[in-house]
Amino acid sequence: MRYENFRDVEMVMVGDSNPRWPLLESTPNFSQESFASGRPFGCKAQECERWNAGIDLVCLAGDTVLLPEACTIEAVDEKWSNGTTAVFATTADGELFFVFAGLTPGSSPRYVGPGSPKGTVIGHANGTTLHFEAYIANQFNVANEVWYASEPPPVSLLNPLNYIQRAANQEQTIESWTQIRDALHRLGFPTSGSDEIQQIQRAQRFLGLPETGEWDSETEARVRRSLKRLEEPTPSDAKPKNYLRYGLISIGGLAVLGGGLWLYREMQNNGETHERH
Repeated sequence: MRYENFRDVEMVMVGDSNPRWPLLESTPNFSQESFASGRPFGCKAQECERWNAGIDLVCLAGDTVLLPEACTIEAVDEKWSNGTTAVFATTADGELFFVFAGLTPGSSPRYVGPGSPKGTVIGHANGTTLHFEAYIANQFNVANEVWYASEPPPVSLLNPLNYIQRAANQEQTIESWTQIRDALHRLGFPTSGSDEIQQIQRAQRFLGLPETGEWDSETEARVRRSLKRLEEPTPSDAKPKNYLRYGLISIGGLAVLGGGLWLYREMQNNGETHERH
């Protein structure tokens, strides 16, 4: 079970562009659906007491936990669940507040303050997961915030999925509504005057996909391919693409400004459309 409106939570879009994987001995392993999943683990809709405010990274007990980027250490050995502890840190640029939890008590260095570079050891994993949370840093961030099932997400909470994917050197998922709208806008699809489901259905129609209105893996993959085509350099003598590239182009007196407008008629002319399912 997952929080129904998990796409409303903004993705971490700041911080180190190349963060370090925070586990020294373990290779990247995590579920992309860990964030906003129900707790206790495996609970059904009415049984969930809270939602997972972070991502759980799979590791081995005793693994060394490292800072993914330069940070100010705010607190160490903070009490956590099941007798484990947590470290709280703010990124050196002051943008993000991190929670690293599930550590062995007493394994964290005593130092608290600024100046800890990327890769600094901050403790050792107590069990088989390291819990990681991210928030917008502000003066009120002194600890993690519990996300109860009966309440909306904490105001400053961020989805750390893309940040963790960067640390794992993986392609970053398009997951939040902000990211989805931006991707569709870059392809020239209208993203105003209708709700998100209608926007996705419109894109699915032009991409030759079933009009479910759901941002599923197939829709994301097709949108990604289209974005990559949009970003490809075009030789001056190359055949025009099926979308209008960068610039301000007047069509029948209507000025269209954007990253690219997908033209269904041109798609048909070039034989690149697919029959609707």
